Amino acid sequence: LSWVYTLGASWGVPGTDRNPAKGVPLRPVHNHREVFLTEDQIATLMQALAASPNRELQPFVQLSILLGTRKNELVQAVWADVDLERRQLRIPPHLAKNGKERHIPLSQTAIGILEKLPRRGPWLLPNPKTQKPYVSFYHAWDTARKAAQVPHCRWHDLRHTAASLMASQGQSL
Repeated sequence: LSWVYTLGASWGVPGTDRNPAKGVPLRPVHNHREVFLTEDQIATLMQALAASPNRELQPFVQLSILLGTRKNELVQAVWADVDLERRQLRIPPHLAKNGKERHIPLSQTAIGILEKLPRRGPWLLPNPKTQKPYVSFYHAWDTARKAAQVPHCRWHDLRHTAASLMASQGQSL
């Protein structure tokens, strides 16, 4: 209601100059949920991804879980930002949520995945049809997560899973 009056006042709608809801405290909304996949769920998801016709989806998910990147950081990742010698992936400022460059350590498993990827242009995992970053792979992801019986798992939950796995292994986030 407060927002309706605020908009009305900004649009000059008569009768909205006084907001009767102003000052009324909002109740907290407890709709935040975090999903962490178990090792069994990850294994089942990997099986579903292996069966997916989208061949890039499995390495996307594997790297997301291993590195804890945001989806866009991985979709837009380029080979120039992969430093195998230093074992790190650079997230440039324009991709980072806070606008600051950061470097993500690469485990041997992540390096193994990267070394198996075909190099088809500047992007790590380009869409094979366009050779540009994916705009969306929601359908393939949705199919795989339902097949793995984790339909509640959102892409961002892979980031939560990565953090949970790192913390359980005593690693610094």
